[in-house]
Formats: sequence, structure tokens, C-alpha cells
Amino acid sequence: MDKSNITSVLNILWGRRKFVLWMSAAVVLIGVGFWFSPVAGAGALILFTMYDLVGWEAVSPYYGSDRNLVMSYRVLQHVFLLALVALTWGLFGWMVAAAWLLVWWFGGADLLYYWIGRYPLPRTSWTWLRWTPYGIVKGNLSTPDVLSQAGVGLLVAIVGLILGRKRRK
Repeated sequence: MDKSNITSVLNILWGRRKFVLWMSAAVVLIGVGFWFSPVAGAGALILFTMYDLVGWEAVSPYYGSDRNLVMSYRVLQHVFLLALVALTWGLFGWMVAAAWLLVWWFGGADLLYYWIGRYPLPRTSWTWLRWTPYGIVKGNLSTPDVLSQAGVGLLVAIVGLILGRKRRK
């Protein structure tokens, strides 16, 4: 992998004001999480979604012409994801890390991406979500499929956090 592609992606990300604003809000949510840890999970999910929103907007024009730049972005995206999981696990415990990662895996970050970016939800198949639980079973997902799956993921995460808090007391 070309080191200059990784540097290009990082330069693009840090040059965006919206990215910095939302990242700051997510960091505040993570800070509030020290008093109420589930909020830290929401902050981590927003932080990851902002990275994806700004990063994908920056590299998607090169999708057809510079696949190496796009692959560099995807590698950095997953490194960022793993770093956030490790951070939330280390600071708030495995339940908080697992909860927001579950919401991410069930497509919640993708819905958040469209909401924060103020994009209309796709009317075509969500082909990029074939790695989610329902996507593994069905293949390409429709918007109602994604909404249902994300709702289930959020519900399971919330129930897990509630039961986890009761068990620890």
C-alpha cells in the first residue's frame, strides 16, 4: 500500500470543518460517558460515522480512477474502528464497546451516515451491507430491511446495556 495514499486521505479528512465539528461533539459525548457510560457508545458511533461520512465524500470521486486511494481509506477506516472499540472497551468496559459495535454491524452507522449527511435513503439495494447479519442471509438489502435490522440491533444493544448494568450492581 502506497504511503502517500494514506497521507492524502488523512489530509483530506482534517481539512473538513464539518468533520471537526461533529468529531468534537462525539468527543463531548464520550466525555459525558464517564458519568453515564452508554452515552460514550453513542459518541463512539457518531465519531466513526463522521469519519466515514467525510472520508467517503472525499475519496468516492476517485472510486473508478484510483482504487488504491479508496483501499487506503478503507484500511484507515477499519484501523479507526478498531481503535474506537479498544478505547471504549478500555474506558467503559466490554459491554459499551460491544453495544455500539453491534449497532454498527446491524447497519445503524449507515443510517446515521445518511441522517447526519442529510442524504435521502437509497431507493435501490444497499449492496454494501451484505456483511451485516440479515445481509449474510438475504444478500442485497432494501431500505425497509436495513431499517428493521438497525432497529433490532439498537434494541438488542439497549437491552444488553440495561441487563449488564443490573447484573453489575
